[in-house]
Amino acid sequence: NSEVKINTIARNDHKPASGIARTSKEIMSYIVIVEKKKKTGFLDKIFGENVDSIINNVDKSLFICRFERNFIEEKRLVLICPPFSESGAGFQLLIQKICRLSQELSIPIVIYAEYKTHQAIQQIANYLKLNAKLGFKSILDWDDFDAISDEIKPTDLIVFNLSRKGSISYQSIFDKLPQKFERSFTENNLILVYPQDDNKVTSMDAYEDFTATPLTKGLE
Repeated sequence: NSEVKINTIARNDHKPASGIARTSKEIMSYIVIVEKKKKTGFLDKIFGENVDSIINNVDKSLFICRFERNFIEEKRLVLICPPFSESGAGFQLLIQKICRLSQELSIPIVIYAEYKTHQAIQQIANYLKLNAKLGFKSILDWDDFDAISDEIKPTDLIVFNLSRKGSISYQSIFDKLPQKFERSFTENNLILVYPQDDNKVTSMDAYEDFTATPLTKGLE
């Protein structure tokens, strides 16, 4: 109902992940949105593996969405930003989109992060003149999952800022946090965000010059 024009593109590729990665480069997109459903069977397991492959091969800002309830029920947008989130090239774009979403839903943003990240977000908001209502909560011990989870409500839209392996802001201690949130908040709308990182080399980039011509000729 938003009257936004949508162009549909069909691609044939040997894997969904590589098809999405190549198309995002061809059309010069800067955001890729993927829906992630609850795993209920074999096909869902395959889709889950495709999501992992998309994360590793798409260097654009990637939004992996799991929507369980109507947006009209949301009361807050909870943005979780681990340390050094602000160092990612796509972090400013993420803040812009999150603020826009909160305005569309008329809900405040509560940001869980360290003080340096708080400062960076406030500077971005001031520079871009973003009017979203921002609230900050400091997290010092990221191993203490309960420090955040105890305050999450069913009507919270959770947005988790993450980093790909090999990026400046990547830290292995946060690898399992998204899974914890998925298991603990099964009824919440959840968005896992992997912002664009200009310094990240994807596994697909390493094979960019690969040609299948000899293989094709052999098959013929």
